[in-house]
Amino acid sequence: MNSTSQPFNRISHRYRLINKIISFGLDSIWRREAIRSVHLSGGMRLLDIGSGPGELLDLTHSNVIKIGIDPEIRMLQQASNNFIGIRGVGEKLPIRSASIDRVVSAFVLRNLRDRESVFDEITRVLVNGGKGALIDFSPPGTRMLGYPVYIYIKYILPLIGGILASDFEAYKYLSRTILAFPQPEVIRLELINANLKNVRARRLMGGVTVLYTFESHIDV
Repeated sequence: MNSTSQPFNRISHRYRLINKIISFGLDSIWRREAIRSVHLSGGMRLLDIGSGPGELLDLTHSNVIKIGIDPEIRMLQQASNNFIGIRGVGEKLPIRSASIDRVVSAFVLRNLRDRESVFDEITRVLVNGGKGALIDFSPPGTRMLGYPVYIYIKYILPLIGGILASDFEAYKYLSRTILAFPQPEVIRLELINANLKNVRARRLMGGVTVLYTFESHIDV
């Protein structure tokens, strides 16, 4: 897993601020929707794959056991210290089987080297009846509404992000990965193939971000 890897590791100190600017503040709404969708309660064990500095985990209850996995130590060092930060990759999670109640991830799917392995690992670590929510960007879904979004992603986003971060390559990379990413139905089928249940894909406010929700197997 390359989440936030290479280019974004260089701008870890500005990562949160720039996210808010280039998404017009919508990134916080998207993250909150992901957290709401997994229905957390006290004492649950929550795993954030590709946690970075912990933006998702900062939105959760204080009485939830929070674990963040990320391959980039500099991203973990930017965290607010309210979760257990572990350096690791999604393809081989350093987590016991059937030990996690909820799994979340934000804007990591596009950077995975092997989504199939990561989805299999999610199935492995979730308890029976566990839930998960993954959010990431997706290419525009319709031509009429999608064209302005396409222009923004391809040309404007790399320019704004590059100026703010003083690193144009990082945001050119972001633009390329968004436009090359599969449509939501492809990711939904991959999650189903990992034996996850009740898999849904829903575009969020703004249309360029998709929320994937699912549950682990429940024995009858």
